[in-house]
Amino acid sequence: MTTRIPPKTLAAIEAIKATDQPANDPKPALTSQTIVGHVDSIWAGMVEHSYAVQLMHLNPDIQQQLLHPQSPAPDLAGLCKRAHMTAIAKGFHDMERPFAVDCMLMVTELAEAVEGDRHGDIPNRTEELADLFIRLADTCEHYGVDLAAEVLKKMAMNDLRPHRHGGKAY
Repeated sequence: MTTRIPPKTLAAIEAIKATDQPANDPKPALTSQTIVGHVDSIWAGMVEHSYAVQLMHLNPDIQQQLLHPQSPAPDLAGLCKRAHMTAIAKGFHDMERPFAVDCMLMVTELAEAVEGDRHGDIPNRTEELADLFIRLADTCEHYGVDLAAEVLKKMAMNDLRPHRHGGKAY
C-alpha cells in the first residue's frame, strides 16, 4: 500500500533536507528557529505514523528538533497582562464585578472542558482549558496577583508535603 504524503509535508521536508549540512561543514548549522519554522508545515500534514519514515533521511539533530520541538516558554506575566488588556478592550471589565463572579466564570470554563471530554470532543476540551487559563490570567492581573510567583511558591510547598498530602484518596 502506498502512502500519499501531502505536498505541503513533502515541501517542508525537502526544504529542511536542502538546508541540512554535514557535521564537518564549517558553515553555520541550522538554527532551532529555522527548523521550528518548518515544523508546523510538517506536522500539519503528518496525520499518520507512516509519514515519520520521511524523517529517517534527516540528520539526527534535525530529527530530534522535529520530534521534540522546543519553543521558548511564554512569559506568564506577559500572558496575564495580554489576557487582561484583551478583556478590557472587549468590554469584560466595563462594570466592576465581585471576585466570586470571576471565580464562577472560571468554573464555567472548567465545566465546559468536562462537557467536551464527556462528548469525546477533544479539540473543544482543549479550547475550554485555554479559556480557563485566560480567565485565570485576566483575574490575576485584575487583582494584582503575580501568578508565576504564587505558582512557584505553592509548588515549593507541595514538594515538602507527604505522599498524597497525608492520605488523600486523589
